[in-house]
Amino acid sequence: MSEGQGQYITLGDHQVTIWFDQKAGDSIHVTTGDPRFLDENGNRPGLRVVFSSNARSADYNPGNFNRCARALREAGVAAPAEVLMTSRKLADRPAVIAELRSTGGGGHGDSQHKADLSTFGWAACERCACIIAKGMNHVCPADLAQ
Repeated sequence: MSEGQGQYITLGDHQVTIWFDQKAGDSIHVTTGDPRFLDENGNRPGLRVVFSSNARSADYNPGNFNRCARALREAGVAAPAEVLMTSRKLADRPAVIAELRSTGGGGHGDSQHKADLSTFGWAACERCACIIAKGMNHVCPADLAQ
């Protein structure tokens, strides 16, 4: 390791598996059975990382979701469609959810990704799709244009 680089470990010869559950549809799992990583009881070796295309999920990561989807497709196994690239910042999440809702779920076309913005204390103007805090006055740009 050269000076200035961080320390790291290599997983070595342990298989890394990427898989997609067609029933769930919005998550891709990356797992390894490396015996160095055990649960709190010293059982179940390995790690699992989940990349979700659902902006309401804590695992939301459209970039890594798309990378894994491409790898699955190139291997000739079941893979989801790639999704719209959007911000992962939590501060941007209500706007991202509204954007995905207006585009039919970022390419999924199902209602599973159409979020209820009221969960976040937000609302969307039906005319201009602006995201506004609930209870705030909103002057729609469409009204100003008239």
